[in-house]
Amino acid sequence: MPLASVNLNKRLGASGARSNLAAGLRKHGVKALLAREPFKPADRTPPALGGFTCAGGDGHLAAWTSKDLAPPTMTSPNPWGQRIELEWLLVLQVHLDAYAGTVRAAQLAELAVMAAAEDDRPLLLCGTSTSPPPRPQDGLFGEEISTLTTDAEREALGQLMLGAATWSPPPPRRLPPSPSSGPSPAGPAAFDATRPAQRPPDRNNHRYPGCDGADAPPPLAP
Repeated sequence: MPLASVNLNKRLGASGARSNLAAGLRKHGVKALLAREPFKPADRTPPALGGFTCAGGDGHLAAWTSKDLAPPTMTSPNPWGQRIELEWLLVLQVHLDAYAGTVRAAQLAELAVMAAAEDDRPLLLCGTSTSPPPRPQDGLFGEEISTLTTDAEREALGQLMLGAATWSPPPPRRLPPSPSSGPSPAGPAAFDATRPAQRPPDRNNHRYPGCDGADAPPPLAP
């Protein structure tokens, strides 16, 4: 499912911006829009977006899905995060605090717990315009290492990334063996499902070449 995750800088209240955004989403076949800071004031009714239905949210976080999709289940476990079920995919959309590193570290730690609680379900984490760089060299300010990201933030982010790195899909489900239905009927058209190397006979009841030396079956009538 194509989706777009973007910070709209509170511009969705302008009709021209909405029109251009909707046209761009349709052009690229986007089915879900996940937005941070979509409009202002934050408590207003979400603006209508052509071809999309608002799944919920406010001026901090909001989501829209294509009208040809069933409305997703969405909850807000905290003021800075949304949990959105897009069919088989689970999305956690977040917008971390822009001002205090201690607050971001706490949010990242909470986010790691939220992600771990989803077990083996496919999970996409998106959002935040203030995500901390994982390593000091990832957050350069010119040629200097930025001091805006604290060690506590990097540690919390590392725990979140570690959980993602150790995730593995669940083992495939195996169907139980079917009960035996007794001996297969005799004759060249018989097919024993317990013999994996054997192929089923064709619908004209001819034998297969290579099984017992018989010739290939004639072509079927149109």
